[in-house]
Amino acid sequence: MDSHEMLVARFERALDLPAYLESRGFRLAETGNQSREHLAMEGPRGETLLLQKDATRNVWTYSDPESRGTAVTFLERREGLDRQASLELLIACVDERRRDVPAAVQYREHLRAMPDDLRQARADHLAEVERNRDANKGLECLGVDPRAFDAWRFGTVRSRDDVGNLVAEPKPGALWASKYRATDRVVVFVERPIDAVAYERRHGGQEACYIATGGSLDAERSRRLSHLLAEAKGEMRVVIGYGNGHRGEEMAGQLRALAPMLPMERQGPEFGARWAEQMQLEARHARSLGRKPQGGPGRDLEFSVG
Repeated sequence: MDSHEMLVARFERALDLPAYLESRGFRLAETGNQSREHLAMEGPRGETLLLQKDATRNVWTYSDPESRGTAVTFLERREGLDRQASLELLIACVDERRRDVPAAVQYREHLRAMPDDLRQARADHLAEVERNRDANKGLECLGVDPRAFDAWRFGTVRSRDDVGNLVAEPKPGALWASKYRATDRVVVFVERPIDAVAYERRHGGQEACYIATGGSLDAERSRRLSHLLAEAKGEMRVVIGYGNGHRGEEMAGQLRALAPMLPMERQGPEFGARWAEQMQLEARHARSLGRKPQGGPGRDLEFSVG
């Protein structure tokens, strides 16, 4: 990136795109499209732009059926400015001393006097972005690449609490289940949802569904599992993916006893106590070798898989 593009990126980050659009005649859209995931703003010609804050680059982006990009993209494609003119306008917008550019003065006035509904929607969106950022860091701590996380299978992870639910055992007497696809050929029993994520990463191949039972098979869990195993289809392989060690083997024996006529395969992690621990150890090892791990480094949040 040359010095000119570095300046563009710097001043793009400083521009509040919702306020700029509001100064150009856009208003918060009064439609069902509004959500915390984005801001829907309707333009003077009836067009709708979806705005999002990119937490990685710390810059606002927009999208519509014809284009997508940042503030500079908007200035070039929708207002007809070239790159240099776009940069000059961005600089003028964020420099309070610049009174010579009417569009910049108007932007600052609208930024200070932003309508309450837009200000609240903007704040809600930024809070959602921060929650998602924390969730992604939490997944990375566990060795999971957020971009590759199967939210359909394992549930959407949008906050730190959602990450905590992946790590936690099901409540006493309860089971946790992933979603089932008609093409699934394997059902895998693990202790916690994060073990299911780890097993899928290594062996699932988009053909496995998962049941998390917690670290012990109490009476209520055993009753539920007996009914579930009694309905298991003959073409479905059953894999016992409990952790290594005495407790894992004991639970595997208890599960087999619930359906002694049903073939079950035992497949614990190659190393580590549980599948989640193996995934986390692999991510740490990849970082120590200087490679990009499956989940990337997690510097700010810590989640234990123990």
